[in-house]
Amino acid sequence: MNFDCKVNTLKYDEDVTARNHKDTVFRLVFNNKSAMLELYNALYDTNYPPGTPVDINTIESALYRSGKNDISFTIDNTYLVITEHQSTINPNMPLRDLWYIAEIYKKKVDAKAVLKDTQVRLPRPTFVVMYNGTDSLPPESRLELSDCILGDGESLLNLSVMVYNVNEGAGCSLLAKSPTLYQYSQLVSLVREYWSKGPITYHERQQIYNICMEKGILVDFMKEHGKTIVDMLSVEFTEAELQQLFIEDGFEQGLKLGREEGEKAALERLNKLTGLLLDLGRTADLKRGSKDPAYQQQLFEEFGL
Repeated sequence: MNFDCKVNTLKYDEDVTARNHKDTVFRLVFNNKSAMLELYNALYDTNYPPGTPVDINTIESALYRSGKNDISFTIDNTYLVITEHQSTINPNMPLRDLWYIAEIYKKKVDAKAVLKDTQVRLPRPTFVVMYNGTDSLPPESRLELSDCILGDGESLLNLSVMVYNVNEGAGCSLLAKSPTLYQYSQLVSLVREYWSKGPITYHERQQIYNICMEKGILVDFMKEHGKTIVDMLSVEFTEAELQQLFIEDGFEQGLKLGREEGEKAALERLNKLTGLLLDLGRTADLKRGSKDPAYQQQLFEEFGL
């Protein structure tokens, strides 16, 4: 990959990194009402004009390490969208979104209203995952809560989550409808190509920035955040790999121990450790622990897990 780039000066906002080290780049890109409106129109083939009321929903939740989901908003006080960006697909997303939507409705509805004989009116929920990982996924797929439920027969409880593969070249129709989403996809593809060859150097950050300027990829966004975004994407890629390593290692140790702790308890323990180390920025310990069971046990003991 050869680029003849004129090097410009990047803006490096240390505060952005500190403030948003748990945020995803996806959330930063779409964390404004005009981008949300564009995304909604792309998802549902609507034409809500600029200025349409957009209310951003935020709740505290232990389900999300950052304390909130990626994007949740209400359009024209009618449609509620929960959009989570993921680089690995979690089959439990329908259950997670069930808990999430319950929390949002609890915030929106007075508890006394459910005791009255007047029917409560709720924004219609929709659930979406934007996927940009490296596993092969179709352009669109669906996760169902009913797949989690035991027993035969039709379940009267269900929740569907649409999964869109927004990788460049994956064939997702949304990219043609949302310029911002398409440019986000281009940025991820560009950073991933550099990152796959090793740690991204200062000069390579400059190259990525200049390529974005030349090709019109999130120009205003890149001008504001500069190389910080490249660093954040690199962290996202690393975290996805580490999570997978710890899950695989957890299963292997569970088998060796005769499932003494059980798969569920072992995974919960590993996830707690992973979250704590990521929050502290100790990625080197994560990498070492994923390959060294003795060191992993030492980390468990350090955090009292």
